[in-house]
Amino acid sequence: MIRLFLSIYSYFAKHRRLLIVLFIVSLLASSFLALNLHYEENIADFLPQNKQVEKYESVYNNLGSQNKIVVIFSKDRNTDVNGMTRAMDAFGTLWHKVDKQHVVKDMQVSIDDSQIIGVSDFIGDNYPYFMTEEDYSRIDSLY
Repeated sequence: MIRLFLSIYSYFAKHRRLLIVLFIVSLLASSFLALNLHYEENIADFLPQNKQVEKYESVYNNLGSQNKIVVIFSKDRNTDVNGMTRAMDAFGTLWHKVDKQHVVKDMQVSIDDSQIIGVSDFIGDNYPYFMTEEDYSRIDSLY
């Protein structure tokens, strides 16, 4: 093994220009490859694709997706839940009447946004518990 490295050293000691060219080519190739790296933070990319995983992934992505308009209805002490529900339904109905250009394509009316955030946090914090042995073995096989 030592002879191999010494022969490589001796060869490049005699051929300096080739060493410089190889160094520059490897530097450029490494830089090009490093600039084309794209990181994904979605752990579901490691999981096998089946209907159940697609369903969980869809729910998780929709809970935290961007480009949403959020209207929050807050209640005071005198407002009951039924009143809040009626107000939200009325808002949704009026919005559909007014929105002639269909700015909002998929309107969802729901109660208690803190519950939605809580579900999103729960899924994110406990994602390993939703995985099966099949998922873990697939992740292990990727490395």
